[in-house]
Amino acid sequence: MKRLSQNPWMRALRKLKRDRRSMVSLAMISLVALSAVFAPLISPYDPNGQDPSSLVRSPSSQYVFGTDSLGRDLLSRVLAGSRVSMSVALVTALSGVVLGCLYGAVSGICGGIVDMLLMRILDLLYTIPTLLLMIFLNVLVGRGIKGILVALSLESLCTVARLVRGQVMQLLNAEYITAARALGASSMSLWFRHLLPNLVAPMIVALTFLIPSNIMYEAFLSFVGLGVQPPLSSWGTLSNEGWRGLMSHPHLILFPGAAIFVTMLAFNFLGDGVSDALNPKGVVS
Repeated sequence: MKRLSQNPWMRALRKLKRDRRSMVSLAMISLVALSAVFAPLISPYDPNGQDPSSLVRSPSSQYVFGTDSLGRDLLSRVLAGSRVSMSVALVTALSGVVLGCLYGAVSGICGGIVDMLLMRILDLLYTIPTLLLMIFLNVLVGRGIKGILVALSLESLCTVARLVRGQVMQLLNAEYITAARALGASSMSLWFRHLLPNLVAPMIVALTFLIPSNIMYEAFLSFVGLGVQPPLSSWGTLSNEGWRGLMSHPHLILFPGAAIFVTMLAFNFLGDGVSDALNPKGVVS
């Protein structure tokens, strides 16, 4: 039991549990995730089913979120949109973390001309405004899920690669790494036994911040018509549809907009809590 209590990850978990804001945020994220997973089972109506007799109805006991201009139940469409928005954000954030970790690690470990070349490529990408780069990639690859996955994954990779490179270069100068090298440790041993374990915590923190960022970017690209295309729906496409009737029927944009806002806020609060819990002062490498 004493050994378990000394585990830095267990200490970080206990610290996170004491953060009420993080726990509420985690509960909210879990609720959104479960709603997305079980959307087909809990949706009161077919999200694409049209009812000509119920066009643009305000929220009521029959239609909790109201209906849109085609008579489709907005609650069912928000639930269906959560599957797309959450899936895109999660997949692109995970792929960005994995690929960015490899990219940054290779750059930091190899050093020299390899490091310079890889960093200049990132510098070139960083000179292009984020949204402009994402729009360009989306148009180049093609509108829809494929384009948005490529654009968001590349953006996430750029963010993570710089973070990992800095962490790797800092770790390579640490005394215990120097000692391990002096004792004849191989490059593979250094990577798997010393470098990779110390990158786990920063990558977890990066993931909690990349997911809400990618939710926002997906919503923006879908809002301007460069993201998810019909018949699929996401929170961004629903916001785009609702924008047209903002003045006369505000519920059309209120609910998908609220879904984006609450989910992003919860992820950011959770990210802050995870960052504090995994603070280097509290987690011993």
